[in-house]
Amino acid sequence: MAVFFRFEESFFQEEKRAGFEISSLMKRCWAAGMQSLSDMSKVCERHGIEWFAFCGTLLGSVRHHGFIPWDDDVDVAMKRSDYMKFLQYAPKEMPSFYTIETYDEYDWNEQQDYVSDYDGITRINTTRLPDFNPEHLEYFHGFPYPAGIDLYPLDYISEDPTEDALMKELHRLLNYLRLRIKEPVSAERNLEFLRWENFSEEVRTGIINIEETLGQEIDKAGDILLQLDLILDAVSSMFSGSGSEKLAFLRHYIYDDSSFIFDKKWFEERVRLPFESGIIYAPSEFDRVLKSNYGEDYLRPSTAGVHEYPFYKKWEYRVREHVRKNPELSEIMSPYYYPDIERC
Repeated sequence: MAVFFRFEESFFQEEKRAGFEISSLMKRCWAAGMQSLSDMSKVCERHGIEWFAFCGTLLGSVRHHGFIPWDDDVDVAMKRSDYMKFLQYAPKEMPSFYTIETYDEYDWNEQQDYVSDYDGITRINTTRLPDFNPEHLEYFHGFPYPAGIDLYPLDYISEDPTEDALMKELHRLLNYLRLRIKEPVSAERNLEFLRWENFSEEVRTGIINIEETLGQEIDKAGDILLQLDLILDAVSSMFSGSGSEKLAFLRHYIYDDSSFIFDKKWFEERVRLPFESGIIYAPSEFDRVLKSNYGEDYLRPSTAGVHEYPFYKKWEYRVREHVRKNPELSEIMSPYYYPDIERC
């Protein structure tokens, strides 16, 4: 069943939760995230795709019956087969507002340096750049900035130590090569560094080693970074559930982070949990999942490890600067930033 959320006007009022001040704009950010979750769930419902609240969203649902007061996005997990199925259908079936960012991508323009840096997570964003179009603002409850969902694939890991070590080694090598390729691209803002002839000798040797190990040729005249991203996905899904009792988010697991390793039976069934004005789906053994992620005392609130908050502060600054240069836009844009916002 798809999930739905209702928003009374009172929801968007400033509020204090667990001693933490939540602004009206943050409430609109939350609403945009929940709208994204509802739209994602419709695609999943049509195609029999199972999804689970994950990380901060799962913790918020259990501990706060909604968002963690100092959180600002939605986290969802899918098993790899469902994750790949979702990526097949979502670009065609999600409303046209959304951008679905999975693999490495670069786009430089006047408004921002856009880099989609593939870190094993797909991001479902309401927009790539701030959008003050009335249709967009109405659909996303008055929130103009990018918001949405972090989508985590969960992969089976081998019980065989040799196979597991090989997967980790390949994963680490692929991540290292991708990092070495992207460093000069970002530093010089020059896509020519994505060409084979401009790679360092170290990167070329590493790619040849990948080809020899996997018996797969990489097209040197094509998009090499994308090919490495796709090989990384293939390596991640090399083990099936029939031969493993464990699931993991590999981006953490390969660097020996045990907090993202789970018994697969924890995710065999789903339960419904309250979340703000609606419900979300959670792994049936959500208590075990949360203890793995956050420790035995996960019900005790803590702001430790909180990422930059609010994430849209950089957008507020850029919008304010844009209004300074274009005062005629003030009436449209001024409700969406604080006049004294500092650069970040």
